[in-house]
Amino acid sequence: MPSWRIHEKWAEKMGIPLDVARKVNEMIDSNYLHDLGKNKRSPIHPPIPIGRGMYAYPPKITVRTSDTLKDLLEFEYGDDPVKLHSSIKASILHHCLDGIAKYISNEGTVIEQTEKATDYAIRYAGDVASLDPNTFEEVENFIRAFADDLVHEIVTELKAKGVENTGPEPFFRLLNEVRKKMNYPGMVYIIGEGKFLEIRPAARKIYSLLKAGKRVRFYFAWSGHTRKYRYQASPIFELNGDLEEALEYLQSILEDDAV
Repeated sequence: MPSWRIHEKWAEKMGIPLDVARKVNEMIDSNYLHDLGKNKRSPIHPPIPIGRGMYAYPPKITVRTSDTLKDLLEFEYGDDPVKLHSSIKASILHHCLDGIAKYISNEGTVIEQTEKATDYAIRYAGDVASLDPNTFEEVENFIRAFADDLVHEIVTELKAKGVENTGPEPFFRLLNEVRKKMNYPGMVYIIGEGKFLEIRPAARKIYSLLKAGKRVRFYFAWSGHTRKYRYQASPIFELNGDLEEALEYLQSILEDDAV
């Protein structure tokens, strides 16, 4: 996510007092409940065991933390309507900037259309629209007006933090296209990691290993009635710890008419 320096810079540019922006950043990024304002998926642990197997997971409910954020803002600034409005604006802006950073982290730092990043950011921040729909629209217009500058600044910062040109989502899409072309099942076993995963989390795990320079061996597999059992359905793929080389290899499979 963007540094507080970027959050504070763009808050000031939007006319939000710096002391309000800093307080809001602390609220949202607190260790107690990070990303305060976002809906959270929380597991419910029943009093009795719910069974065995790959589907034996506790059910989850959605918890709206935007109500908690609104209560905190009103407690802090309720006696000053101007600062209360600024704090709501700062909260929405914070989540929009986080959304842009999340999009870049997922897709990579080569962003050809900033509009896609801002569209994602507005959807990402949608959970805090309930703070004030009119203010949300005001922040959305601001984000779209400065989209190119915002995306460029966040890309520059994330590059310095090690975010690659190609992110995990394009890697997943490429691996999934290979899977579909070869008619392989959607489960992947990563050898040496003890990981038997569905293709999206498997792609993210393979991506992180490659990014760390580690050699990866994996195959597509059918699942038994539980994830304890697996049946190899493809040759073993071997990637030699170089992300760019792996991307070129997978792309070559797609482009090879003989395969």
